[in-house]
Amino acid sequence: MSVIAAILQMGEGESFEIGLASDGQANYGDGYCSKSTPKLKVFGDCRSLFVIGVVGSFRVLDLIFEHDWNGVDFTEKGSIRTFRDRVVDLVSKESSQPYSSSDDLGFQAILACKQGLYVLHSDMQIMNCEAYCAIGSGYEIASGSLFRDFKHGLFTVESASVGAVEAAKTHRTDCGFGGMSITLKSSPTGVRVAINESN
Repeated sequence: MSVIAAILQMGEGESFEIGLASDGQANYGDGYCSKSTPKLKVFGDCRSLFVIGVVGSFRVLDLIFEHDWNGVDFTEKGSIRTFRDRVVDLVSKESSQPYSSSDDLGFQAILACKQGLYVLHSDMQIMNCEAYCAIGSGYEIASGSLFRDFKHGLFTVESASVGAVEAAKTHRTDCGFGGMSITLKSSPTGVRVAINESN
């Protein structure tokens, strides 16, 4: 695994900003690590952009990132369950293959959308995160960094999420390499996104 960190900042009315960041490392069972494919991806259209981040099984990451998410626009709470049910279908179809085992498909995912910030575990439980969350092997260190920033309130969502990933990369050997950060921000016309990649 590795690490993805996310933090939510609510504004006036229904305005919000969500910052997400990930490292860029892939780890394999024999201790080998390399630079991974991106772990964060933006979906949707300008009315309802959303971000999915996945750690763990790269097969599950591919299934989720290559899926057609049309029709899931996160305008109501029920869309969170629709998202979860589609992931259940994707993973169920993959795990029914003879070469697959459930151990191969262990993953965690973060969903950032108009409805808020959510974590989905491989047992398909989905949790609403009211302030911040982190997943992957570096989640404890990243969570501590996010807690500090959120408690003191002196942060931008980008600096908090990137700082949390940097903390995990500094203190965990299974987190590393440059990654990416994404900021999701509400606007009068919908949702805007900014993407930054680091080496």
